[in-house]
Amino acid sequence: MHTILRFAAMCLVATPLFCTHTYGQGTDPTSFGGESHYYHIVWYSNSGSYMTEAGGGVLQVEGKSRVAKQYWQFLPTDKNNCYHIKNAVTGHYIEACKTSQNNTYYIKATDTPVEYYISQESAREGAYRLTSTNCTNYSDTSKSPVGLNKDGASSYIITWAAGTGNTGSYWYINPTEFDYDYEAAANRYKHSDFAKSSQVYFMPCGTVNGTLAARSLSVTGEGALKPLDYPCSVWGGGSKKAETANTSSWWTLYTTDKGQVAQGKEITVNVTLGGTPAAGYLAQACFDWDHDGVFEDVQSIDDPKTKALTFKTTVPAEAALGESRMRFRLTDNGLTGADEEVSAGQILDCMLETVVPTEAEVTVSVNDPDRGSAYYSGTEAIATPCGNAKFLCWLEGRKVVSTSASYTIEATRPVHLVAVFSANTTDERPTGIQAPLTVEDTPYATPLYFDLSGRQVTAPSKGHTYIRKDSPRKGILITI
Repeated sequence: MHTILRFAAMCLVATPLFCTHTYGQGTDPTSFGGESHYYHIVWYSNSGSYMTEAGGGVLQVEGKSRVAKQYWQFLPTDKNNCYHIKNAVTGHYIEACKTSQNNTYYIKATDTPVEYYISQESAREGAYRLTSTNCTNYSDTSKSPVGLNKDGASSYIITWAAGTGNTGSYWYINPTEFDYDYEAAANRYKHSDFAKSSQVYFMPCGTVNGTLAARSLSVTGEGALKPLDYPCSVWGGGSKKAETANTSSWWTLYTTDKGQVAQGKEITVNVTLGGTPAAGYLAQACFDWDHDGVFEDVQSIDDPKTKALTFKTTVPAEAALGESRMRFRLTDNGLTGADEEVSAGQILDCMLETVVPTEAEVTVSVNDPDRGSAYYSGTEAIATPCGNAKFLCWLEGRKVVSTSASYTIEATRPVHLVAVFSANTTDERPTGIQAPLTVEDTPYATPLYFDLSGRQVTAPSKGHTYIRKDSPRKGILITI
């Protein structure tokens, strides 16, 4: 044991790059550089954090994995202790550090070789700092040059001071076999047959930017038979309130409201962010029209410079009927896949229901027939409470669209409204839809008939009960 320690001490002086901390994984390599040697770069502060080239070339730390691009080679240059750091899986090289501390830019891997000075620090148990030679004092640790650092707020690699006291900027370089599993890696982001048949969605990880997170999202347009609103407007304190989202979560599944879209029709997704994104962001609206858990239709806005975003797409004519998800994704980490993680952004999943195109009409119902009644006149939805019940609001789905008992709406799309009343604690129960006749309430020349759900009937059938309206404000139950 003592002999090994003396040998290690000699190595630190004579050949600083040959001694590595291996966590018991094997002996020191006989050469630090060259195409025939492979290494894991492991963060000094956490032995489970391996430097990895993720999607889009962004560098981050991940747990050790044979399907992660975390196998590195150190190719010598003509300077002492200087190397090009190459990813053995992708062939990419770690790009240069920023010339000063920067925790807003994430280091990437690129096609261009960049020279790095690699220095071992005995005070850090033999771990190394990695500083590109474009940086001031790159070879003098005592002057705290910058180097590759694991960002303290995320898993990404940034540029930060690499003095002897900056533990986040030190790395162990551990020799390893090149046992990358190409086949398993190819299937890493693929859904299994079971996942597809069960409509299982990936739930990415990441970090949220509370300032930029979506404050509202809506789905509108010709194909939106029932518009989606995030968040829903609510009823409270006797009035309609339009809520504003304020999330602290990077991933949100919103189920309070559900949109309904028609096959073959165009829809528009409108998103309002809390602020204007800085350069380098990517915004996406992702759709799963065949309901297999995979977002095949991805609409992107690169480098948006506004907080009001608009995406347009057409629902495929052959889109599967039923529910699926729509995903809004905002990130600045360079990853472009719908299922990949985000950084300083947000993932918001909403529910969409695909249906066949439907004729535009308005229908009404009530939350409890003992509390009141409702009907639609052709331009107005009218709600009448019974007993001591009070009218509260009109709901379309879970969205409050009006708190007025008389709500004007024209049938430009299929709409079903529910009149919501408070409890009726009297014995009085509705016997029809009636309202006092006023001077302006001119009787119809021909009575109108509606079924008990409020749908107008053009040809009443004998033996059935209808609501007959003789004027805009008066209706009675009648059996033909």
